[in-house]
Amino acid sequence: FEAHMAEGVSVTDISDTVSGFLVTGPNARKIVERTTHRDISARTLPFMACSVFDIGMVRARVARLSIVGDLGFEINCPATLHSTLRETLLAAG
Repeated sequence: FEAHMAEGVSVTDISDTVSGFLVTGPNARKIVERTTHRDISARTLPFMACSVFDIGMVRARVARLSIVGDLGFEINCPATLHSTLRETLLAAG
């Protein structure tokens, strides 16, 4: 990255402070919908969109994407809340 960065741009490694999960498959939307009051329909969170909202009690960054060719959501949160996010997602399905 550093060899190609424009002047005034910096990169910060946040891998020790941010963790996440990928929820993917035909039931991904139903599972994530059970965890939030946010509308995550294809109209409001289209493919490649990203937004910050609550998943259960965890404030998370949610990206609507797919790395396997099926419906998917990448959900990231502070590493200190990773286990809470995990329990929330498991309880939802």
